[in-house]
Amino acid sequence: MGAHTANPITGDFSLGAVGYMCKNGEKTPFQGVIFSGNVFELLKNVKEAGNDLRYYGVSGSPSLFVEGIKISGK
Repeated sequence: MGAHTANPITGDFSLGAVGYMCKNGEKTPFQGVIFSGNVFELLKNVKEAGNDLRYYGVSGSPSLFVEGIKISGK
């Protein structure tokens, strides 16, 4: 799959991302990476949700802590 693709039938996706990698209590910013997986599995692997709800147009989401995402890039 290429960047910014999603299959609405299988739930497989591949998206560009920016954000923070958290490891051992330390946050490191990242950009220019691709993360991929399956949206149904991703939702099963949400471990925590933040209290920082943000809207992007008519849709909104808080920060999410998710285990098991495949990440590649810089």
